[in-house]
Amino acid sequence: MSMKFINKSVWLIPCLVLGLMSSCDFLSVDKYFDDTLKYDSVFANRVNLEKYLWGTAGELPDESKIFGNDETPGITAADDIFTLMGYDLFHGKALTLGLVSAANTQGLGVWSTCYKVIRKANLILNRMDECTNITPLQKQELLGYTHFLRGYAYYYILMNYGPAVLLGDEVLETNEEAEYYDRARATYDETVEYICSELEIAAKYIPADVSVVNYGRPSKGAAYAIIARVRLQAASPAFNGGTAAYRYFGNWKRGTDGVQYVSQTYDERRSQQHRVCVHASKQRCSDKRHQESTEQDRLFTETVDQFFLHITIIFFILYLCDLFIHI
Repeated sequence: MSMKFINKSVWLIPCLVLGLMSSCDFLSVDKYFDDTLKYDSVFANRVNLEKYLWGTAGELPDESKIFGNDETPGITAADDIFTLMGYDLFHGKALTLGLVSAANTQGLGVWSTCYKVIRKANLILNRMDECTNITPLQKQELLGYTHFLRGYAYYYILMNYGPAVLLGDEVLETNEEAEYYDRARATYDETVEYICSELEIAAKYIPADVSVVNYGRPSKGAAYAIIARVRLQAASPAFNGGTAAYRYFGNWKRGTDGVQYVSQTYDERRSQQHRVCVHASKQRCSDKRHQESTEQDRLFTETVDQFFLHITIIFFILYLCDLFIHI
């Protein structure tokens, strides 16, 4: 037996063993249970429930991603903006150029993502009572966060698609016939009221301030701010009757009953509702604790800016020294 054959055998045998082990790995389902935690386990204790809640929140679109990863038109879809960059980087530009259609969304679209979030939020609301090791106060807080999550998902749909299909607390099945999912949209006003009611419930239960440990979680102020924003849009001429509403949405009617999706009658109460929401948001912003938090954020930002400035200066000096040595 030649030495070359022995060397090949030494390498070949371990590879075959590893290959056989990996090929039989599909028979073991333990890791798949770890990857997709069963619902009974999710709602068995508070820790798993919180992980499921914040994992669901992580599926929402990130409004800060405007460079290549934007899922909504964003700032680059405005008529008064221009960029030399391609619409593969700024997807909103494709909308401005008229390149977005039902057949080709050019990378835009959050409809399915938001409804996945809504379904998971409904599942939490339907099965939260199964969790045993949770205090009433903890339950109220999770309830508030879940309503915020659902309201924010519907808010995203409203901002990008207009009137939404409101599901309430229903948890849709995932393997039904197409007719099961064929549901009419609510009107624009109904969608606005539903979003605001969800966020009002959230503001009732979630904390007014968010600690550093929980940075990124919504607060009461965030809920009120979104309500004010939605009310402002609802009070605008495009959605509150008048010439603009007729020009853009006059012929847009629901096929099931012929109801106008966007009201063609002016309603003075909308402006009043917006002013009330703005007042509530201002009260929140004028709160002493919020001001202290804002001041801390400002000091932190200034410190970070100073740090990076000093680092930049140091590297620049090192660059000059290196340049001087080579000269």
